Amino acid sequence: MAAPKSDEPKKGYLVSNIELSPLCAPHFRPGPPSEQAQVSSQLLYRIMQNSKCIDLNDLCIQDGKLVWVIYCDILCLNYDGTVIDPSLIAITAALKNLMLPEVTLDMETNTPKVNFNKKKALRILTNPVATTYAIFEENIILADPTYEEECLSSGVVTVVTLENGKLCGTYKPGGAGINDVHLQECIEQAHKRESSVRELVTKAIATNLTK
Repeated sequence: MAAPKSDEPKKGYLVSNIELSPLCAPHFRPGPPSEQAQVSSQLLYRIMQNSKCIDLNDLCIQDGKLVWVIYCDILCLNYDGTVIDPSLIAITAALKNLMLPEVTLDMETNTPKVNFNKKKALRILTNPVATTYAIFEENIILADPTYEEECLSSGVVTVVTLENGKLCGTYKPGGAGINDVHLQECIEQAHKRESSVRELVTKAIATNLTK
């Protein structure tokens, strides 16, 4: 929990972070976060903001005084390319499982009181799904590339889709360009994958609840 921004007194915080340690791939080194980890974390944050997966106003405890801070920390166990795709699935599933306890703010002492006997789930407004493609010469597009394939490609593009055929955005960190025809093909394939991923996540959560 933390104090909200003065210009957004009702909005809480959603903070995402991806940790890429030497345990998940030998090319990562110990110490401060690598450039890849920082870029991936920033991209994940942008996707969560642009998709409006949750309403940050729902994280308000006391207007202008106290809001929830949700930390989404992704620990990669085995890195082999396209880290954004599974990370986004993991965060979406985690948010759907999250239960926040009831919190009241004592106005006299200005201290929060937590009631763990009363909990509520977050409202999930959208279910963003990322699909990454590697771009090769001669207009060859490869979905879900491995780390080696990413290194051999001339660029990558990530398409983020939502329900009902909506497009959240496309993200391309430099590299070779991609023409409109192939980009449209990537978007169409991403929409097909979105529905199957959403069904798998829903089924996994339902199975977990019955245990």
